[in-house]
Amino acid sequence: MSDIFISYASAEPSWAAMLAQKLEGQGWSVFWDRTIPAGKKWHETIGRELDDARCVIVLWTKASIISDWVREEADDARRRGILVPILIENVQPPIGFRSIQAARLMDWDGTDATPAFRRLIADIATLIVPPPKEAGKEGRLVEAEVEGKADEQYKRDESDRDADAICDRAAKYMFGLGVAEDRVKARELYEQAAAKGNAEAMNVLGGMYFGFFGYVGVAQDLGKSHEWYEKAAAKGNADAMCSLGDYYNLGFGVAQDSGKALEWYTKAAAGGNAKAMYTLGHYHELGIMGVPQDYTKAREWYEMAAAEGYSDAEEALRKLPIR
Repeated sequence: MSDIFISYASAEPSWAAMLAQKLEGQGWSVFWDRTIPAGKKWHETIGRELDDARCVIVLWTKASIISDWVREEADDARRRGILVPILIENVQPPIGFRSIQAARLMDWDGTDATPAFRRLIADIATLIVPPPKEAGKEGRLVEAEVEGKADEQYKRDESDRDADAICDRAAKYMFGLGVAEDRVKARELYEQAAAKGNAEAMNVLGGMYFGFFGYVGVAQDLGKSHEWYEKAAAKGNADAMCSLGDYYNLGFGVAQDSGKALEWYTKAAAGGNAKAMYTLGHYHELGIMGVPQDYTKAREWYEMAAAEGYSDAEEALRKLPIR
């Protein structure tokens, strides 16, 4: 049994190897598929290691977000509350994983001292007992007193007092990742992060006031929801742009406006939002919302959405007339 299971697409073995080496240097045991002993059955070994792991790290890349194996492993970890996602490319995680704050290590150079890597180690320590501090060994990032307490790490490490760190803590309370689920506290933390300019926190607050995520200590308020989405969109958040497209498309708290809906969907798609790509494909397929019917453009948008892992787009491609 290993402490940590690393899930990744086969295109990134060197990255997974580097991360595994660094985590093992902290004293944790790490499993990734290149460590399967000779003679062992591949599927059985991976299944057993995944079931026994106390933390599952998923490396999100263009290849992994469309990998059925990676998404299945990530979904299993999410259900168990032991998922630690990492962005190693500038991509959006698949639908269902975007509300879970991911460590951003796109520019990580493999050194221990970077703030992003230090936060990652602290996040892992909220899920599993941290390794004992070795006497005299320099560079140890985690001390025994962490013991899974994200709040204590936050108070000790001044570098975590930025908007990203607050948003990360909010996600932990939202989904009960290493701490007791507390959605009222999550909302308070998201508000703190939003006040510091964090676009993802603004987007989540938009969803909260719309009524997503269940009880979060706020009543549904479409006006406030729209305001938060606009603030997040102004900072480039593609998910918020797509939500604004929905608002103007369906008239949620605003006058229905097909032109504005199309404008926001187009911006969201340009920002990488798969749902917006699918929606634009649907519009071009049917010739609605002020766009001419164009099966070629519809196919292009559906293919882009499918490449981002949007399952409805795959079905739409199968049904799209060939013209």
